[in-house]
Formats: sequence, structure tokens, C-alpha cells
Amino acid sequence: MKRLIMGKEGCQLIACLIVILLAVLLSSDIGVASGRYGGTLTVGIQKDIRPLDVHTQRGYLVMFSAMQTHDYMARMGGNGTIEPRLATSWEHSSDGKTWIFHLRKGVKFADGTDFDAEAVKWNLKRCLKTQYRPDVKIIQSMEPLDKHTIKIILKEPTYYIAYLTGGIFTIKFISPTAVKQYGKDFVNHPNGTGPYMFQSLTKDGTLTLVRNPYYWDEKPYMDRLVFKSFRDVRAKHNALRAGEIDFEAGVQHETAAIIKADPRLTLYVGPMTGGVNLAVNWTMKPWDDERVRKGALGYAVDRETIAKNVYFAYGKPKVSPGIMMPPYYRDYSDRYPYDLNKAKTLLQEAGLVGKEITFTINNTQKAYRNIAAILKASLERIGVTLKIQTLDYQTWVKTFYFAHKIPFSTSFNIYEDPRIFHQIYGPGARINPTQMGLSMEQDPKLLTILAGARRKLDPKKRIQEYGKLTQLFVQRANPLGVVAFSVLNAFKKELKGFKYRGPNMVLDRVYWEK
Repeated sequence: MKRLIMGKEGCQLIACLIVILLAVLLSSDIGVASGRYGGTLTVGIQKDIRPLDVHTQRGYLVMFSAMQTHDYMARMGGNGTIEPRLATSWEHSSDGKTWIFHLRKGVKFADGTDFDAEAVKWNLKRCLKTQYRPDVKIIQSMEPLDKHTIKIILKEPTYYIAYLTGGIFTIKFISPTAVKQYGKDFVNHPNGTGPYMFQSLTKDGTLTLVRNPYYWDEKPYMDRLVFKSFRDVRAKHNALRAGEIDFEAGVQHETAAIIKADPRLTLYVGPMTGGVNLAVNWTMKPWDDERVRKGALGYAVDRETIAKNVYFAYGKPKVSPGIMMPPYYRDYSDRYPYDLNKAKTLLQEAGLVGKEITFTINNTQKAYRNIAAILKASLERIGVTLKIQTLDYQTWVKTFYFAHKIPFSTSFNIYEDPRIFHQIYGPGARINPTQMGLSMEQDPKLLTILAGARRKLDPKKRIQEYGKLTQLFVQRANPLGVVAFSVLNAFKKELKGFKYRGPNMVLDRVYWEK
């Protein structure tokens, strides 16, 4: 066999060619083995159209948009770890009231302006004026120490980094320049620091995002993301199977088997971050009676049947209102086994047998109707009539969470970090559905636990303190968990790179295989 022998000049030529080739690959849209650049991804989501102001609005469109167009100080990983993002590091004083955040250098908003300490201060000041949430109201003052360092002083000791780790209810940063330039119309020109930026929003709720050229992290693979809104979840599912959308966000569990059987589609099964809880406003009768709560929300709920027949292989019974994931989850499933005899005894003692109660659900999921039907059948077996009332999603949110006029419904499932408990049950929490009508001073036990948990700076001690809170909820039977389930997403087989990323469904690393 002949050997090819090169001289010094030949080796230098080959080395140069390799360097040039690598430079082309890294600077072009050809991509490398990890993914392929280019193309458009069309995502189907639940319809809930609101102005794109991440400081004042909630809802599906705002939520999915913000995940792509905004970044966070830090991001909660799927295993509960905290990943630095816009802040590269942070430290706090020994009393937990002073926090210093060191910001990532070179970060820009999508309009090309700098993300710096002054921008963070401006955003937090705006939140203080527009937000009702306790995690914002706890701020006493802010002081930029230099362009990339900001000091935040809190009114009381708090593990504050937990409030800045992404998700629906955490603080997001918008361009101060965009707000000053466009005024109230800035919602049609939203600017964040995320991998994508706003392009257009139609009246029917079709949102188009394009790649943000100023994004500080890895360049996202897709050129464009299109979010199409569907009022009917069945229409969303049919659009996926018809090829009208590429990705269905939030697959209904009853359609999972159909998707699995379709060779053109991939069903992505995430961890059990989803869940359904039952909650009542105990300032309203008969829910002020603990016997009624324990009977109707506890022993009369057939959690096994709901998990098996409503969520199929993707659900598991639970009693705790917390998420069924470590490290914060506590298993209380033995506290309220399905026992109609116990339920009847309690409800009979409370004088509810022979009477009617109303259970209000929203129309976003068929699962809610099925849960209501199973609960109705159980209660009727012991002489209690359950009237089921269905409201459209936005009316339900306004009536239940803000107007507090609904006595009995489903409530929030708590996500990875239990900081959200303060936003639901803490002082000044307007969305609190179970405590309205009672000032926090009238519930000192709950207030004491919340205050103690907030002040714990050691993550392990925080786990212990928040465990006391879920234990209190279970003892009082309000709120109580019903079922935990895996959040399902479905997409075309050719789409690659999607993975679970905690409460942040960022689509920057998904790509078309060909």
C-alpha cells in the first residue's frame, strides 16, 4: 500500500483549508451536527388574546410569546437547579434583605438598546406601579452600582432569586426605550431580550415572531415562529393531524393514543408538572364548614378513576395541591381515600345531604367536564346534588380569581418552586380564590408559615417550611389535589430538539431535520 507523503507546504495548505471550512460552518446557516438552521415552526395554542404587556397581562398568547421574546435573571431547570441567564451571579446579605445581581455584559433588547442595571431598575419601578403581586411589592429600593450591577433592598428577608427564575408569574424585562417611544401602543411593538422578537399579531390571534439578531445566547434554529390561536381544543388537534400546524401545545390526554398511532407525529410526554386541584371560597356557605370540605373535596373524590379514565396512562392520583415533583412534593394520598361512607357521614352531620351545590369549571379542557361528571356521580350516590356550571375561560378567570364570586372550582397547580404560594395566598394576593373576605390578620397560622418560608435562605430549610404549608392545606381540606398528570405536546416527526425545560417552553433549540 502506498503512503501519501506531504511536504511542509502541503500540510500548511490542508490546515488553512480546515480553518476556512470551520469558519464557514460556524458563521453560516448550514449548521452543525446539533441542529439545522432555517424554516418556520407553526404552533397551535389555546385562544386567549390579550395585549402583549408582560407586566400586566396573563393568558396563553402572552405566556407563549413571552417565553420566546423575553429572558429571565435566571432559569429553573427540569431538575430544580438554577441556571444563570441575564444575571451571571448574585449574592445576598446575611439577613436576606439586600441582594446584589451581576448582569451579563453585552445583552441587548430586540430594538438594539442595552440591557443594563438602569433598565432593570426601570422595569422593577414599572412593575411596582402596575403589578399587584407580593414578589414585586416586597421591594423597598433599587440602586444601580455600575452599568452591570444592581442592588435590590427588600422590605423583609426573602430568598429572592426564586422569584426571578422564569415561568408565567415571574418578572420579565422589556425595553424602556420602546415604551417611551410608542407609549401605550408599545404592546404592538414589544421588546425583550429573548431568542425571538415580535413581527406581527393579527386580530384572530395569529402571532408571528422572528429571530432576534441581538440575542446574546446561541442563535435559535428557526427563522420564524407562528402561534395560531384555537378556541376549540379539538380544532387544534385536528389542525395538527391535517398538517395545518406543526406543533400542538398542550395535547388533550384523550387524543394521546391517536397521536401515538400516527406515524407522522411525535408525542412528547413531559414529567408530571400538570395537575388539577379543587378549591372553595370558605367565606361562602356551606364551604365555611370543614366537614363539608373534607367530605366533598376529600372522601367523595374518586381520584383513582379520574387518573385512569380521564388522564389514562399519563395521570396519577394526588391529594397535595403541590406539584408531583421533588424536592417540594409531599405525598398525602393516604389522608383522603375514596370513601363514600365517610363522605356521607360528614355531609349529613353538616346538613348537606338532600341539598345542591354548584361546581364551576372553565371550557378549556374536556377533562374538567369529565372530572365534574365523576364527582357528580359520587355525590349523588350519597344524596347530594352537584350542579355543573361551565364558563368561558376569560369569564371564569375574572369571576373566580379576581371577583371571588365562585364558591367551588378548580385552582392553580403549584409549579416547581413554591414561591407562587405567596402570590395566591399571601398578603395582597388579589388572585387568592380561597381566602377572599378574610384579611390575613384573621388567619395568623397561614401568615406565620408563609412569612417563615419566605425568610429561609437555605434551600433545604425552605423545603421544610413550605412542607408545613401543604400540610396545613391538607388538614383544612382546602385546596386539595385531585390528579397529577404529564403535560403532553405533539409535533411532526421531522421536528427535532424539543425537550422539557421546567416552566419555560422556549423553542430556540428545535429544528427541522430536513
